[in-house]
Amino acid sequence: SEQERGKVAVSTVSRMIQNLAAAPEDPKLRSIRVSNKAFQSKVAAVPGGAELLVAAGYAYRNCSTTNSISTGTSTCGGSTGAMDQENGEGEGELFLVHDMNVEDRGKLHYTLSRIQELLESVSGAASPVSPRPK
Repeated sequence: SEQERGKVAVSTVSRMIQNLAAAPEDPKLRSIRVSNKAFQSKVAAVPGGAELLVAAGYAYRNCSTTNSISTGTSTCGGSTGAMDQENGEGEGELFLVHDMNVEDRGKLHYTLSRIQELLESVSGAASPVSPRPK
């Protein structure tokens, strides 16, 4: 059902943000390949799913991938203005990237607490995702 897909999207985004807040120095957690099948089916396919990540501080970027199949690494640089965000045109592959700084960690925890409330209101029960303390 649409409601169940929405819950999966919000829960998936919550886990992504929770992981980033717990280990902001990990570059693998700071970028999401938009073409990833799991991301496409769980988050992007739901209206507002990807926008929730943007609201949490992620931004669309074209990135060059370096041996991405075996290592999962990417290098992202430049400004988001260098690409057409509507259709992803530009060089490289489209990613959602978070340029983490100290202030963002608090924002991520705040976002997680709001997502927790949203999940609880939709399901009527406590979500398995809980925000980490600061």
